[in-house]
Amino acid sequence: PNLQQWLSKSLSKEILEHLHYVPLRGRLVLNELHWIMRVFMKIASKVEKDPDTKKRMAEGFDHLDKNSIEPIFKWIANQESLFTNNTPKRQLQFV
Repeated sequence: PNLQQWLSKSLSKEILEHLHYVPLRGRLVLNELHWIMRVFMKIASKVEKDPDTKKRMAEGFDHLDKNSIEPIFKWIANQESLFTNNTPKRQLQFV
């Protein structure tokens, strides 16, 4: 499912304004899964209609990109820059 569409339908505009979405892809190594999960993936891949999804479910995938975490580091650095000596420069607003 499209995460951004799901979030926009599920959360209010006020909450969405404070979210920082960073898409991170991952990895699925079938041999590292418990045997029952491998069986479930095999069965699910047989009934999946989308050929790309079917292939990923049957063979696994590796979309791990360590550079994709950079936006998270930048966001953390920005949050840290709001504070010096444990004294807030400005208050963070939580909804």
